[in-house]
Amino acid sequence: QEACAASAGRTSEYPAALNTKAVRSIDQVLSNINSKEEQVVDARSAGRFAGTAPEPRSGVRGGHMPGSINVPFNEVLTEDGNLKNPTDLREIFQTAGVDLGRYSPVSVEAIARLC
Repeated sequence: QEACAASAGRTSEYPAALNTKAVRSIDQVLSNINSKEEQVVDARSAGRFAGTAPEPRSGVRGGHMPGSINVPFNEVLTEDGNLKNPTDLREIFQTAGVDLGRYSPVSVEAIARLC
């Protein structure tokens, strides 16, 4: 929240473009649960990932997709809301079990809800 507040009121121009190779359909996601062709990294809090903390949206079931890996977004940020340095990030992801040599589609829901 503080990182978002620090940028409030500032504007910038960013030409966004959809990368269809980075988007997965529900059928592809469901298929991947069994095939494990791609690793899925979940950036929600550890409590939400484990299903022990309440979901902020009503009607959303707690827990995680089978086989997904949890790296809570707050673990990759410094106290002032910036990304940690590459060495620390590498260690965080490797410690969590993320294979940095494999492609990982990323859900941005947690980051979008951060602001």
